[in-house]
Amino acid sequence: MTSVSPTTSSPPRPSSSLEPSSSSEPPPTDALRAMRLDREERTEATSTRDDTSNLCIDDTLANELKLIIEKIQSFPIRNEQRQIDAAINELQAIINVALTMHIGQIQTPIETFKVKYKLNLPLNTYEEFIELDNKIREDECGTFFKLMLSKQFDNEKTLYINIKAILKQYITKNVALLFTAQKEVRDQRVFKDTNFSKCLLSVINEKKGILDKDYLKALGDVLSSAKSWDPPRARPSEQN
Repeated sequence: MTSVSPTTSSPPRPSSSLEPSSSSEPPPTDALRAMRLDREERTEATSTRDDTSNLCIDDTLANELKLIIEKIQSFPIRNEQRQIDAAINELQAIINVALTMHIGQIQTPIETFKVKYKLNLPLNTYEEFIELDNKIREDECGTFFKLMLSKQFDNEKTLYINIKAILKQYITKNVALLFTAQKEVRDQRVFKDTNFSKCLLSVINEKKGILDKDYLKALGDVLSSAKSWDPPRARPSEQN
């Protein structure tokens, strides 16, 4: 006869507060607070991503604007702006020159130039020419010098005549014979490398828009013919 062991019943398991409740009661206070905190963190993270996205868009726009500005600056209008700037510099030079004049005294621009920069024109030595050439490198002196060259240039005359007439106002035959136009020969210097020549070429280009080779050809002819220049008249400092 088979014996049957008595059935033992398991003790009831205590209910855990972590198991989901089948009732419709609201979650405990701590759980509700945790849910709200989690929701706020997610909202803040989303907001941060949106802000970063906006920053990226701003950077893109800034780069586009930069490219547009660079394009505008490369347009031909830049040439007009340079001309405006040059005109302003010339006006400033005129104002500065006017301020150096004595009240009631009438002087030509070249006379004022001589007084202001302590020059004895026309220059009779290489050292005097170098002194002028160095002064022309200064903004104000260079601007005023180009202004005078512009006034002295006559569009009705040939390039050769203009260059010769201008050079004779600033240098004597003795100085002219020390230079060649563009190629160094023996003990002669190259005139095209001087600040004087660069200013002169700049003015001529503004007036006529010529090629550099045409300027150098005329300059070479002028310097080659300097032997026939009239002897310089005695300068004021030499008349006493």
